[in-house]
Amino acid sequence: MGAERHKQRRPRKNLSCIPCKDRKIKCDRNCRWGDERDDVKPDKGPEPWYEEQKPLKSTVPQPAKHIFLDTLPMLPTILLAELVETDMFRWRKEMQTHLDKLPGWEATLDMVSFYMSNMEPIICCMNSAIFNRQLHDLWVQLTWVYGSAKPKSIAESIAGSLGAAPVPREVQEMLFWTDARNYGLLALLFIIINTVEQVKRSDAAFQQDSLDETTAKPCIYFLQHSNYLEEPTLWTLQTCVLLQHYYFRSSRIALGAAWSATAVHLAKLMGLNRLGSAVKDIMHLQMKQETAEDHMLIGMPWARAFAPGDPPQRELGRKIWSTLVTMDWYKSLHVNFNHMVSDNMNYTDLPLALEDDELERMASMSLETLQNRDRVSPNLYVQHQFRIARVVRDISEISLQRLSQGLSVKLPYEHLLEIDSRLHRILQSLPDVLRFDGVTENTQHIRQIHASHSYLPLQRLFMQASVHSRLLRMHMHFLTDGLEDTQYRYSANTCIASACIVIAVWEELQRAKNPQEILNYMMRWHLMVSALALFYVLEFLAKHPECDGMSEEIRTPKLRHAFIIVTAFLEKLKPFMPFDKYGIQANPIDGLSRYSDHLRAQDQNTKGLRMESGIPAVPMAQRAGLAELEPPAWVESSWTLDDAALLSAIQQWLLGEEGGAGVPGWSTMPLHNTTM
Repeated sequence: MGAERHKQRRPRKNLSCIPCKDRKIKCDRNCRWGDERDDVKPDKGPEPWYEEQKPLKSTVPQPAKHIFLDTLPMLPTILLAELVETDMFRWRKEMQTHLDKLPGWEATLDMVSFYMSNMEPIICCMNSAIFNRQLHDLWVQLTWVYGSAKPKSIAESIAGSLGAAPVPREVQEMLFWTDARNYGLLALLFIIINTVEQVKRSDAAFQQDSLDETTAKPCIYFLQHSNYLEEPTLWTLQTCVLLQHYYFRSSRIALGAAWSATAVHLAKLMGLNRLGSAVKDIMHLQMKQETAEDHMLIGMPWARAFAPGDPPQRELGRKIWSTLVTMDWYKSLHVNFNHMVSDNMNYTDLPLALEDDELERMASMSLETLQNRDRVSPNLYVQHQFRIARVVRDISEISLQRLSQGLSVKLPYEHLLEIDSRLHRILQSLPDVLRFDGVTENTQHIRQIHASHSYLPLQRLFMQASVHSRLLRMHMHFLTDGLEDTQYRYSANTCIASACIVIAVWEELQRAKNPQEILNYMMRWHLMVSALALFYVLEFLAKHPECDGMSEEIRTPKLRHAFIIVTAFLEKLKPFMPFDKYGIQANPIDGLSRYSDHLRAQDQNTKGLRMESGIPAVPMAQRAGLAELEPPAWVESSWTLDDAALLSAIQQWLLGEEGGAGVPGWSTMPLHNTTM
């Protein structure tokens, strides 16, 4: 028996299974490869069964589908920049799969130009001269992606636009793609194209589209592979800003807020919150001096200065940082009263008043020119929006303090008047090129400036809307009291004036066919509040025609026509305002439209809303409870009591006038709070 066992033994070299032998480890024949057979033949190479069971590992990770929809993108395990040197075939295939969604050179230039003209003046995160140069350099590098492969639509477009065959494999092109940060420029380009494509949509379908079905998917993909969390760049921050607007437009507030917070955090790591003064940078550069932060602090790799010795990049960083801070402060009043940037962590001056084409030659400009903050430039809007956002931040802090004490976030009237005074001081200090009063902008001098600086007319409209929407939201709490009591009459006057200005701004946008008419998500809700304010005023006047001190102008067709205009706008925007998403089944715009139809029937000779004729003021009114008023006779036919109750509920939902602690609808509708 012992001899037979000895004959059945295999040589020691055959005891291990093939996978274990390849790894030069001892195999007990019960390893995870499941090799328990005795007929191992190591000299003939791997058996077919092993090839079938060998784990397949893709060199390029495939993120889960939900990563594009509900979460911030995580960094892949293998970046495209690493794949360039290890597996060129797979790299080209991955790149071409996403780049095929890129339009041709001419179409891309048109989209970028459209964005710079119509959206960038309000978003304020880019420099057109710098980006156009970077875009041309990127397009040259894209030719190497296709190499000698069969040209596709984009390859033909690239080669044709450059008037030459695709660039061969040269070291300099390869080095461009081995730097992971350069993929961030592709991400930025795709989100710009996505933003412009939304303008072409005449419906609200883009709100239901997933990122997998739009050009935002390549943006997320290339942002992942840019290693943006470990090596953030200005392209990273610009992409985050546009992604935040992408989610806000589609009413996905939590994701928009997450992108905003991510951008602020990355900007701090880059040192954008301690850039200091641009004038001092130029002085140090001219004197060949080094700043103290040029040297990295021991143990703090993130404490390096951002782009030392490169004034244009540092100045662009100041513009982006100012925009991030402004959005952070505005967002705090829409989401949860919290902000990420305080004054004691912000040591960056506001951007200089420079045109885009002046930025790259700012080092040769005189200090007197650089120090002039009143020069006409796109950054005038950034400077004054920053001032407004600071007031909004203070409102948010007061509201958070009251909310933490179990009080209503409705501001005390003395606090409201103080904030009102600050906002009006900002309005009075605006330069003439940003005014919208019906007089200043019609002068010959201002018209010439607006004609030579195409971004100013759009910026002045949104500057006024930013201030008056805040005034309207604050004073809306006291609108009813202002109509009934002379003590709060100022609030009623302010509500009417601010509502008319917000409507006039939207009327100008519609007349100019500006895409902000549809894309700007906050203006939709400002219009809704304006319609509610005018509705309550008109309802009060219809029920109290005999009130002492009521002026004839309040009941003129002018005020009614303002309401008719705003309801017409809301009808157009109704697909973009998903009330059912927040538990409101009956759309309040339908009720407002029925009320507007009756006003239109009563006054067929309505004149247009003219800013130059002045804003009507609410006259004196006797003290009376609105709840006790009888509806006019025509209400029974079309304006039902259910509609009126619905509007009352909407007012509480938007403004939180519950008189106690908490905010109605707060958990379901973070877009609006009670103090905006």
